[in-house]
Amino acid sequence: IVADMSSNFCSRPIDWNKYGVVYAGAQKNVGPCGLTFVIVREDLIGNAMSYTPSVCDWSQYVKSSIQIFNTPCIWSIYVSGLNLEYMAEKGIEKIEEESRQKSNLLYDYIDSTDGYYINTVDKSCRSRTNIPIRIKNDADLESKFIVEAEERDSLQLNG
Repeated sequence: IVADMSSNFCSRPIDWNKYGVVYAGAQKNVGPCGLTFVIVREDLIGNAMSYTPSVCDWSQYVKSSIQIFNTPCIWSIYVSGLNLEYMAEKGIEKIEEESRQKSNLLYDYIDSTDGYYINTVDKSCRSRTNIPIRIKNDADLESKFIVEAEERDSLQLNG
């Protein structure tokens, strides 16, 4: 009933009837970090328990269009809005096709290196957004890669 769709939100068509609540961080497919999308099926609104914090009581957001429980990250909202306009013009089918092509290109390369680069995720479960790569399962070689990547301004690749 609840799904974290940060990795596939706005990257492919979604059957919304399968979900009651969807959370999605903007930072993977929509815009900068600091923004989270929460999509709640209508029949789940107004059923908060008495001890539910008001920020988690979705009916509070529905009742008042001016009620704000925290200071929103305006820049993230603005940039995400621009990107959503662009994505709407392009269409979700085209976005999905491009996402699949880009991730397949990278996975195909990783798989073609005869074990130099390794992705241990089963092919049926591979993400189009998060592509973990190991280098020969060699921690020293991976550390060297991270240092050299950072020297070329490719940051936060480890993890």
